[in-house]
Amino acid sequence: MKSNSFSDIPNIFLIKWQEIADLIASIINIPAALIMKLEDEFMEVFISSNTENNPYQAGGKEKWKGLYCETVIKSQKKLLIPNALKDKDWDKNPDIKLGMIAYLGFPINFPDNQPFGTICVLDNKENSFSPAHEELMLQFKKVIELDLSLMQNFEIKTLDLSHTISEQQSQLLTKNIELNAAKEKAERKAIDLKRVQEITHTGSWYLDVKTNEVEWSEELYKMYGFDPTLPPPPYTEHMKLFTPESWEILSTLLAKTSKTGVPYELEVKTIRKDKSNGWVWVRGEGVFDESNIIIGLWGVAQDITQRKHNEEQLRQAKEKAEESDRLKSAFLANMSHEIRTPMNGILGFANLLKEPGLIGEKQHEFIGIIEKSGKRMLNIINDIIDISKIEAGLMKLDINESNVNEQIEYIYTFFKPEAESKGLKLSFKNTWPAKDVIIETDSEKLNAILANLVKNAIKYTKKGSIELGFNLKTDTKPGELEFYVRDTGIGIQKDRLDAIFDRFMQADIANEMAHQGAGLGLAITKSYVEMLGGKIWVESKAGKGSTFYFNLPYNTETTEEANERQPEPSLINETVSKLKILVAEDDEFSQMLLEETVKMFGKEVLIARTGVEAVEACRNNPDIDLIMMDIRMPVMDGYKATKQIREFNKEVVIIAQTAYGLRGDREKSIESGCTDYLAKPVNENELQAMVQKYFGK
Repeated sequence: MKSNSFSDIPNIFLIKWQEIADLIASIINIPAALIMKLEDEFMEVFISSNTENNPYQAGGKEKWKGLYCETVIKSQKKLLIPNALKDKDWDKNPDIKLGMIAYLGFPINFPDNQPFGTICVLDNKENSFSPAHEELMLQFKKVIELDLSLMQNFEIKTLDLSHTISEQQSQLLTKNIELNAAKEKAERKAIDLKRVQEITHTGSWYLDVKTNEVEWSEELYKMYGFDPTLPPPPYTEHMKLFTPESWEILSTLLAKTSKTGVPYELEVKTIRKDKSNGWVWVRGEGVFDESNIIIGLWGVAQDITQRKHNEEQLRQAKEKAEESDRLKSAFLANMSHEIRTPMNGILGFANLLKEPGLIGEKQHEFIGIIEKSGKRMLNIINDIIDISKIEAGLMKLDINESNVNEQIEYIYTFFKPEAESKGLKLSFKNTWPAKDVIIETDSEKLNAILANLVKNAIKYTKKGSIELGFNLKTDTKPGELEFYVRDTGIGIQKDRLDAIFDRFMQADIANEMAHQGAGLGLAITKSYVEMLGGKIWVESKAGKGSTFYFNLPYNTETTEEANERQPEPSLINETVSKLKILVAEDDEFSQMLLEETVKMFGKEVLIARTGVEAVEACRNNPDIDLIMMDIRMPVMDGYKATKQIREFNKEVVIIAQTAYGLRGDREKSIESGCTDYLAKPVNENELQAMVQKYFGK
């Protein structure tokens, strides 16, 4: 195939075509942009772009068989090859040797459709070339074909004019391409700006100071809760978007900036369209014309509602931490007093008992004071242990059948002497039949709740009466028992009603109102009530008295066995056979106390000071009846000692005793092989009852 070519192409066209090749290579960012010319059976590199890594030199010729250009010219269609190495039809193409694997080409023809050659681009990496790239190539193909038409149809003398026309067309085309590229770039920037505003929750606005016309970005519509498809509210209604206090400050700054152009920024509280509140940081500045006259205001607003919320949470957390620290300090000071006071009574009166000749009533009085001081200190320690268990999540429930009438009567009987000693009348309301008030609950926790409330009432009541009781409420589903403890005491100020259930709060009472106690009783009580599925509250007036209420779910089993009143436990049999007892205890004083206590039912008492000694004593004395096993001992603890004893003696009664006082001690003791468990200090009555339980049958 031969091209209908000219023997000579005017220089003005060659210059322009070179510029076209260079421009294409620059825009598409590829190594080679070429204008190929068909000469007989050869393809000549007629124009080659002046770009780096371009292996093609102008003037180079090669037979066209097997070249990309042959296919383009013969098919008179576009040819696109993204990667010749992956295309079995082109993986042997000569251009691959030059490193060119991607190709895009279009045919160039004379006006009579005779082939001139091709316009093409090549890349040394895989490239699918975008539709925009194809459109660019088509436009320049048309420019070159227009130049060929001019050369064929006009005299050479008109070439200058033709060149001018063609050059103007080329310039217009180039401008059009540049404008389209600029438009695409602007659109991308607008998309990026919108995304940035969405991510940062920032919107922009413009106010024309002459017309008061307002423009909002889309994010600003979202910020205030308006529909972005509608015009923004007029400036005259902007006061409705802010709280009165914020608008007063903002409107003043807007007026100042519209006159002086001085920028402003501040944080303001907003009112959204749905009437909810938010916070925004705003900045505004003046917009000037060429004469330096202010024609508008422009600014940004950032939604800082979440930040404000976080700051408020941090502030509250800081205040709470400071309050907790203050209360803990007050608690430690009060705790020091509460521990030192009974300790002073114990040590002081124990020292007085050493006085020679102290006998009779005075001696009994001093012993009674020591005993009371010891109980007071034990109560404080128990409160500390209980609140620690609660906070650590170690306090567990033991749900069983409980007769509420019996528990009310027990609390009444227990506290009646203490109330009467202060001249108070203690009474209880117990009107429901026994069969209706047997519920499923933790009876020990219920006893502790009632005891804490009655003890509190006695503490803060100087004269008058205290009443405790409960009512069965069946109008709710499920039903509930509502307990109460009512007193005529000092009462509680209204602003303290909720705070009294907080930890250490008693320590926060003014000195003239302070009473004995660590300030933990009501906190423990509240936790117990909530663990049992109830709620506690108080009604009170200062100087008039208080009524504490709490409710519990009315969980009841109406079986005959449950409705029958349980028989009273039998009295301790004082004729328990004399026992052979081993006391395993490393502390000298605890050992002496326990030895004296068990002598009342022991014919022989053996002593072991370590777990190893306890095991050896049991091997040597297989007739031992009872072992009082301390858990914490040197060399071998009580748990390990018990396990070893059980290997050769399954029958001996082993009662664990520990001063740890933590949840799980009983379970761990039983698991290791102990028969039962007592917490130190060992109560004489409890020990007698336990001995009666295992040996009094």
